[in-house]
Amino acid sequence: MTVRGEKAAGLDVRASLGTYARLDTQVMLKNDLQVGNSRQRARAAMDLARSGGPEIVPDLIKALKDDDAQVRAAAAAALAERREPQAMERILKLIHDVDPGVRDAAFEAAVRYGAAALPPLEEIARKGGPARAGALRALGDIGDPNALPALRAGLSEKDCALRAAAADGLGWLGALSGEGVPGGPHAGGTEGGGVADLLKQSLADPCPAAAEASALSLGRISDRAALPKLLEIASADPASARLPEVLRALANYATLDAVAAVERRLQAPDPIGPAAREAAAALYATSARAGEPLHRSEALKRLVALGGEEAMNAIRLVIEARPGESFDPEWQAQLEAALRKVVAGE
Repeated sequence: MTVRGEKAAGLDVRASLGTYARLDTQVMLKNDLQVGNSRQRARAAMDLARSGGPEIVPDLIKALKDDDAQVRAAAAAALAERREPQAMERILKLIHDVDPGVRDAAFEAAVRYGAAALPPLEEIARKGGPARAGALRALGDIGDPNALPALRAGLSEKDCALRAAAADGLGWLGALSGEGVPGGPHAGGTEGGGVADLLKQSLADPCPAAAEASALSLGRISDRAALPKLLEIASADPASARLPEVLRALANYATLDAVAAVERRLQAPDPIGPAAREAAAALYATSARAGEPLHRSEALKRLVALGGEEAMNAIRLVIEARPGESFDPEWQAQLEAALRKVVAGE
């Protein structure tokens, strides 16, 4: 079925404005979901999820089987946003979709279900074929400590890619739940080893991808044990595919070695260069506040030399910090002068 003339124009106007102002909103959205173009149908699925009642769930479930990948992905996201219990099993079937974007959307949707998604994801992680790695990462993304046993088991898999996925999942579990984070609610670890302990052991994995994932995961929780490995990856040529992530992780380590590793990549092409600029700005801002690893005047000088949005945002953060009784009017004036230079592009 095709939409022509005034009706089609109306669909385009509503999609471009992001509004459905007519009184028959639900009717119009359902119509868009059925007969609009790919973009309109995907948008209608999301808007139906936010504005409709339980009566729209069958339409969204039907859209999970749409011929268009964009619509299938949007329907999965829409149903997960509502946490429709009858839809989770159908969403998880999409992890075997032919389209990688739909597969990613299905895992992201499963994460939205939280603890309810743990049992099916654990099952997929054990025997889900090509979907096992995605399931391990999704288990970590939920941030529930109950996923720890499945992720611990993943580190013992024979397949290098699965061990790397388990390490990635452990990193997000640690970052989201506080498991293994100093001072976090689970800092003391758990029976069989907490997140940080498991990842430290995995740093020595002979599989480079698994060791790299472990270093990145420890980097997310600012564990010092990861720094040597992160520095090794940052200096390697040819560059790792995950180098942008490594550079951003190095921003958590206020050391001269981290500064040097990040600065070495400042002139690299996308996506490495922008990640290096982001990390450098963060390290300079840390130094401008704390006076280490760089003297704060040197850090400010490097922020001005760095320039751009990253430097502007970093200087603004330092200005807004205003450390209470130690507030220094002269230093504040230097910060404001540096900000003006960056804004002016000098």
